[in-house]
Amino acid sequence: MFGKVCPSCHKNFRIVDVKVDKHWNSYSVEPAYCYCPYCNAILRNVYPSTVDFVKHFKIIYILPFVCFFIFFGVGVATNTLGYVAPLMLLSFGGWLVKSSKLKDHRIIGWFLVILSAIVFVAFKSA
Repeated sequence: MFGKVCPSCHKNFRIVDVKVDKHWNSYSVEPAYCYCPYCNAILRNVYPSTVDFVKHFKIIYILPFVCFFIFFGVGVATNTLGYVAPLMLLSFGGWLVKSSKLKDHRIIGWFLVILSAIVFVAFKSA
């Protein structure tokens, strides 16, 4: 699964093993390339975003979104969405703060935590 063949050395490789330029997800004017794990040839048909997606396509990263939809359905079915929505926002913000490695994602996570408190007070007073 997720395998390709290098055009230079003709070896099969997994997308997870592909090497990517360090600056691929930063603001840079230089193009980012992916490299064969065996011969370090540039892979023109493999993109850094694809490699990142495959590396992060794990249950630990998918589980919060699955739980989000389950809690949303339960909140709609039981007519408690006014209480469930801020809790979902709080849990997602907390997960983002805890698991993120990028500073701007942690800032967004803290923003969601604060926003969930504001939404919870607004729903409670309404």
